[in-house]
Amino acid sequence: MVITFNGDEFDLKYLYHRAKKLGFNKSEIPIYLGRDFAGLKHGVHLEI
Repeated sequence: MVITFNGDEFDLKYLYHRAKKLGFNKSEIPIYLGRDFAGLKHGVHLEI
C-alpha cells in the first residue's frame, strides 16, 4: 500500500522516470502511467 499526497501528479511519475534513468526495464517498474493518473501494477495506491 502506498499513500501519497499529489502522487499522481508528481511522486509516482518521478519514481518511474528515476527508475528508467537508473536502467530498469519497464517490466521491472511496478508503476504504470496514464495520461492523467499513475498507479501501481500490484498493490494499492491511495491519493490523499
